[in-house]
Amino acid sequence: MGIIAEEQRDFAEAEQWYKKSLAINEKQGNAHGAALTYHQLGIIAEEQRDFAAAEQWYKKSLAINEKQGNAHGAASTYHQLGRIAEELRDFAAAEQWYKKSLAIFENEHGAAITYHQLGRITEEQRDFAAAEQWYKKSLAINEKQGDEYGAALTYHQLGTIAEEQRDFAEAEQWYKKSLAINEKQGDEYGAASTYHQLGSIAQEQRDFSTAEQWYKKSLAISEKQGYQYGMAITHNQLGQLARLQEEYEGAAEWYLKALPIFLRSENPYNFVIIARNFIRALHATDQETQTLLRQQWQQAGLDEIITLDQLEQKINEDN
Repeated sequence: MGIIAEEQRDFAEAEQWYKKSLAINEKQGNAHGAALTYHQLGIIAEEQRDFAAAEQWYKKSLAINEKQGNAHGAASTYHQLGRIAEELRDFAAAEQWYKKSLAIFENEHGAAITYHQLGRITEEQRDFAAAEQWYKKSLAINEKQGDEYGAALTYHQLGTIAEEQRDFAEAEQWYKKSLAINEKQGDEYGAASTYHQLGSIAQEQRDFSTAEQWYKKSLAISEKQGYQYGMAITHNQLGQLARLQEEYEGAAEWYLKALPIFLRSENPYNFVIIARNFIRALHATDQETQTLLRQQWQQAGLDEIITLDQLEQKINEDN
């Protein structure tokens, strides 16, 4: 039941089921079952971007797997700990975890997943040649095994590499290969991510109308699924799109939609970036609009974290 709830992205219900399972496993002394459930609780926490809780659950699982000599279970958890380190931008730690996982995985499927994540790390460090090599190692396995879901993920990342290098035609080809699989399989989460990136490509080429259409397709799915982080990322891009068209009031309103989400998810990195975008848009409006937007900032509860005066002072100091 927990797995079903998790697949439906009902993480609160999934957590309840897993904790019921965990209570039984612990009562019966079923260490293997407990380790599996700790791992799943880690995945739920990770999906909700509670990385501290996820790490705790994963390490509980790992302690059991290492004690029992369950190499496959340990490898799966090494991989997830690598994902957390990657999210926290500790790429050296992420690489260590991934390579520990890769050393154990003898089956090609497990190796393909880890090759993919090693591609993500090198991509984050802007070593696009190395990233492409890792991704293509992953893709070769997925295509050989007929793993369309895994292939779609890697097509998407090959699209991001091409986009980073401003080869928009190639990026679009990769994204649309990914999207075809997502739509075929009914993978709305994957489709939303790819719609977003197609919007980014159109924006880079200053095709603002097309960009807006792609972003809003992505946003509609995130809203339907209650995927707050995805909503916030797309709100920010719609803000950027409006600002590029000198629609500063509209831009500021999109940023104000994104900021409380990043505040609730304790994501200071994105919060600061978007707060700066908001200030830039704010200063480009007339005095009456500035007054209105300042009120909206307060109504969103953002003054409790940082006032606009404090934010502007901080930006001036950083500059």
